[in-house]
Amino acid sequence: LMSQKGVTTVLTGNCGPNAFNVFGQAGIQVVVGVSGPVRSAVEQFKAGVFSSASEPNVGSHFGMNSAPANPSLTRQPKTIPFGQDGGRGMGQGMGRGSAMGMGGGAGGSRGMGRNSGFGTGNWLTVEQPASPVESGVDPAQAQTLLKSQLQALEQQKSQIEQKIRELETGRRSVAAVISERCAGCGICTDVCPENAIAIDGHAIINWDTCTGCGKCISECPNEAIILTSSKK
Repeated sequence: LMSQKGVTTVLTGNCGPNAFNVFGQAGIQVVVGVSGPVRSAVEQFKAGVFSSASEPNVGSHFGMNSAPANPSLTRQPKTIPFGQDGGRGMGQGMGRGSAMGMGGGAGGSRGMGRNSGFGTGNWLTVEQPASPVESGVDPAQAQTLLKSQLQALEQQKSQIEQKIRELETGRRSVAAVISERCAGCGICTDVCPENAIAIDGHAIINWDTCTGCGKCISECPNEAIILTSSKK
């Protein structure tokens, strides 16, 4: 569908094998490692700052134990225990690793579970990287990393507030697909940590397993996925 509409290039932060193959078969080049406002990214692409990728930059479900793009820029994240899990309560892991591919492991927490769990699990804290002077890291790279870490913390804050609202209203947030916009590229299936998305012409989301984490929403190039609410 994207190639039929004249799309020749996709700019994205991360691209897994499934989506990369789909784009390649459609003759669409993929540029990875892109972040920031859309307008800025497009201007940088036109200026020749970016070049097309020759292969996926992450594995399938890259939130699970993925290695950082530059290991010298980050230390291992810490986890702060707040209690014990209750059923499938707040200990499911926020993407099972830190956002944006920074850090790794199974730290983090998804939130309050699907139905009745209420344990708090281990929330991810992002540790500041070593000083550029101490580690030899370029200040511009360190700044980029810190901005990525800030985005991860803001996302975590948003998820906590979301879970509070769910408790107050008795409803939970889930992702929903606007089929008219969906190109069936498969990026959402690569980034979903719960395997809650399948492709059948367009993306189909299983609300029984969707936790409303929003990863598919932030990565969709067509803005074809939104967050809605469903009764628990």
